[in-house]
Amino acid sequence: MQFASLRRFFYQLHLWLGVVSGLILLVVCLSGSLYVFREEARRLAAPEQFYVEASGEQRLSADEIVAKVEAAKPGKKVGSLTIPESPTRTVAVMLNDAPKKGEKGPKGEGQREGKGGEKAGAKPEKGGEKGGEKGSDKAGQGGKGGGKPQGGKPRGEMIYVNPYTGEIVGDGKTSVDEFFGFLMKLHRWLCLPTEIGRPIVGVATIIYVVISLTGLILWLPRTAAAWRRKSTWKLALNVRFRRGGWPLVFDAHNALGFYTLLPALILALTGLCWSFGWYRDAAGAVLGEAPFKAKTEKPEEISLPDGPWRLASLEDLIAKHDKLDPGAGDVTISLPQDPETTATTIQKGRVDGFFILNVKNKTQWNRPDGTVVSVERYGKTVEVERFADKPFGAKIASSIRGIHLGEITGLSSKILAFLVCLIATSFPATGVALWIHKLRARNKKDEAQVDAAPAEETSEATA
Repeated sequence: MQFASLRRFFYQLHLWLGVVSGLILLVVCLSGSLYVFREEARRLAAPEQFYVEASGEQRLSADEIVAKVEAAKPGKKVGSLTIPESPTRTVAVMLNDAPKKGEKGPKGEGQREGKGGEKAGAKPEKGGEKGGEKGSDKAGQGGKGGGKPQGGKPRGEMIYVNPYTGEIVGDGKTSVDEFFGFLMKLHRWLCLPTEIGRPIVGVATIIYVVISLTGLILWLPRTAAAWRRKSTWKLALNVRFRRGGWPLVFDAHNALGFYTLLPALILALTGLCWSFGWYRDAAGAVLGEAPFKAKTEKPEEISLPDGPWRLASLEDLIAKHDKLDPGAGDVTISLPQDPETTATTIQKGRVDGFFILNVKNKTQWNRPDGTVVSVERYGKTVEVERFADKPFGAKIASSIRGIHLGEITGLSSKILAFLVCLIATSFPATGVALWIHKLRARNKKDEAQVDAAPAEETSEATA
């Protein structure tokens, strides 16, 4: 009896939380499912910006690309560039404003040599060396897609460059950007002011977690005997399309809810990191590393070597990184505003593919003497910050964005995230429809009982 009462309580909780949050969850899930393939849609909309024809010639070095871009964009400095593994992809370059007159730039003590012996004079122009570099900010590395610097400054300008000619082929703007920008705002805060919409979406997401868990309890067989019957599990796990009508709606809500339970919960729990600061802090305490740490982590400070020196070329640093971190992958170089006091960061990892692990290994470099910077990570000093060496909790924390966006294993996880979100979109509709159908059936039963009452009284009187 107590179990039956508890089950009724979970049913009422599941029902009314679904009714209250159903419309919001429908909007959030639908917008999220469409947003999954944002990058693929952008590439289809403007292929000339993201793809080039492999000419058979050697691609330009990173130093040559930096020099050509900064020559073509006066007043700008390269903050980061991503060199793709594929020879048919363009190079993504993040530009920042060059240091203004009087601001601190490289001191110019020595020379910088790029590939082919390209040199900048011992006394570079104020605000930075020719072909020099400027980080997106000292608090974090922009990387592909950039990042919002500390202090609320706007992110830099993204452009795409032909790796064989150094020609700027586009600014990354496509015809679908406005649509996906709308989807992002709808998904994150329902297109309301952020201080209003963000907590609403966050609370609705917490409600979804509760609905999912109560739904699992209601899905389980009611009795021990039912647990042992194969027919019970066959009914619970199958969607019987031939039945049609309301039985099919029930199966779709019941069985699909079970199959999508785990991935949907993962998407919900990771999504909460964007909604509430207290949740992010709690997740960081549990996992042992703060989510989105890479956005706020400062690169290491470095010191100038004694005697004559020159900034190492980026190609030299990439070659040294490859020796420490062999293997294929896109290479992202984050360039500090002052390479004489702040480390230059190189990250490498695979991004495109059907089934890959979308994570990156990182090194930091002292460009004036061309040496790797050793850092303290997880209780030991390392030269390469490898994803594989992180504790389990730190691996999860550093992958939250990739997990939530469906990027963590490439195209395979994107397809899974799309299907899970699309199916989850149907749950509010099927749930409410089943509730209304049940109410109507109950009302018809009550009406039948009322109509039958006079006939029963007449029969008794006659008898």
